[in-house]
Amino acid sequence: MTNASQTKFVNVYLNDILENSFPVDLVVNHLDVDSYIPLMDLNYNITYVWRVDSIKHDKLFRGDQWEFTTQVPELPTIILFGMSSFIFIRRR
Repeated sequence: MTNASQTKFVNVYLNDILENSFPVDLVVNHLDVDSYIPLMDLNYNITYVWRVDSIKHDKLFRGDQWEFTTQVPELPTIILFGMSSFIFIRRR
């Protein structure tokens, strides 16, 4: 593991776990900032794997593999009141 202040660039890899069990798709090459927002759409209820490799003095340091699972956003419960009844609408 390298010191972040010594890292010049990073490479970012990302895949969904259904395609591959390791991130082989290079999505960003030689990124020189501290944060990254993916430009690709991520699907709901999918587990993704990702890895960030750091580059220092033209030497690549392979990062750890991480994973995350996307979720469908929770929608609020809506209560509609009528004259003599009310209706609950809840997303399942």
